[in-house]
Amino acid sequence: MSQHYNPDQFSVEVRVEMARKLIKKHDVVMVTLHWFNALVWFFELMTGMALIASTRYTYIPSWFTDIIVGLFNGRTNLLYFHITVGVFWSGILVVYGVFGIRTYLTKFYVNDLRMDGDDFKWLVLKPLQILGYRIRLPEQGVYNAGQKVFAWVISICILLIIPTGFIMSFHLGPLWLIQWSIPMHYASVMMVVAGLIVHVYMAGLMPEERPAFFSMLHGKVNELYAYENHTKWWRQRRKDEERFLEELSQSEGWGPLPRGKPRNR
Repeated sequence: MSQHYNPDQFSVEVRVEMARKLIKKHDVVMVTLHWFNALVWFFELMTGMALIASTRYTYIPSWFTDIIVGLFNGRTNLLYFHITVGVFWSGILVVYGVFGIRTYLTKFYVNDLRMDGDDFKWLVLKPLQILGYRIRLPEQGVYNAGQKVFAWVISICILLIIPTGFIMSFHLGPLWLIQWSIPMHYASVMMVVAGLIVHVYMAGLMPEERPAFFSMLHGKVNELYAYENHTKWWRQRRKDEERFLEELSQSEGWGPLPRGKPRNR
């Protein structure tokens, strides 16, 4: 049955039903790519930190460097591993980009990650809410403004990390290009690390964002979470469902579908 709900007039029963109902937010490819990237970043960060640490430039404990270097039986093998993982990661992203640009990537960047006025308001108000102020945040789409900014930062940094990594590893181009690639590579990685710290904190440690974390395991969120945190996406999804049912009803000759009335709290 297709139902029209007034977003501000849900009864307790409806909310309980929504909390139990799981709806799809991410497809298998998205979930797989997310954890593939997480695994790659773990290995690349661990090996990268050990590679640039030295007696003259100490920014991490020496015991950490000794452990990582010891696992690979020397810095040479450590460097080869770092480069190999980076090349493999780059290849997977290229394949994903080539085959996904028409089916997923265009929609992801043009529609899902497009910033609007509500997003900019969210970026201003969300820190105040975290500090304890009782503030109603603007409605958000399938991704909130923080997730959009994080995705754009990661995407831009990847476009810098991959080519500078190749230039540094294989000494491509003139000397000045190789020299400039080093700080650009490091700066881009630092930007990603800063974003990852916020991302992990928001998704993994904040109780209200826990459904978002588990959605990256099975691809689904409960409908109540979707309504409360991604209202624009939730509303559009319901409209699409109703449109589909109406078209199916007409094609099958079922006649008009009954519509439920909004329920008061």
